Amino acid sequence: MREEVSDLLSSLPVELLYEIQFYAVSDSLPIVGRRLHHIFMSAPAIIKADYVMGRRLAHPSKSCLLGALLKRPAARPPEVTFVRLPRWLFLRLGPSGEEALPLLRYLFGRRDLSIRPIPDSHHGFPLASAVKAGAIPLVRFLLEQGASPYSKDALAVRLAVKRHDLDLVRLLIDTSKRSLEETGVGSDILKFAVKLGAGDIAKYLMNEKGCVPDLETISLLRE
Repeated sequence: MREEVSDLLSSLPVELLYEIQFYAVSDSLPIVGRRLHHIFMSAPAIIKADYVMGRRLAHPSKSCLLGALLKRPAARPPEVTFVRLPRWLFLRLGPSGEEALPLLRYLFGRRDLSIRPIPDSHHGFPLASAVKAGAIPLVRFLLEQGASPYSKDALAVRLAVKRHDLDLVRLLIDTSKRSLEETGVGSDILKFAVKLGAGDIAKYLMNEKGCVPDLETISLLRE
C-alpha cells in the first residue's frame, strides 16, 4: 500500500507536491519513497523556508527548528584571499583610464566575492601607471580603494612632480591617509621638485606640508 501511495505521489508534478507539503506541513511525506525524498531534498531554499515557517506556526509547541536556527551563531564568513591586480591592465592607459576602470569597478565593488584585489599590487604599479598616463579618474579611484602614493619610495608622487602637475601632486598627498611626515620622504620629494625646477610644487611642499629642505636643497634654492 505504501509503495502504491509513493508511486502515485511521485507521478504528480513537483510544483503540486510542494503545494501539498506547504499545507500538510508533514515530516513524513518527504520520506515516503526515494523519489519523494530526492524531490524535497533538492527543493529550492524558499520552499524549505516555507516548510520551516509553516511547521513553526502549525506546531508551535512541538517544533523548535526555527528557534534553533535563530539561536545559532552566525556562520563564519568565508576566508578572503587577497590577489594582485594584473600588470597588463595598466600598460596602455589613456587620460581617461577607461582601459582599466570598468574591470576595477567590478572587482572592488563585489563585496560578496571571497577574492579581494590589492590596490597597491606590484609595489604601487597601478597608481604609478595611472599618474604617468595622467589618468585622473583612475588615480582618484585607486586612492579611494586605499592605494598609497608612497609605495616604492613615493614613485607615484615623483612621477606627478616630473609632470610638473601641482594639482596631481596635491591630489596624491592630500588624499592619502598617511602624511608626508609619517612617510619620511618629504625632504627627498622636495629636493626632487627643486632639481626639476618645479617651483610651485616646492613652495606647496614647504609652505603647506611643512617639508624642511636639507642643506643641498637650500643650496639649490639659492641658485
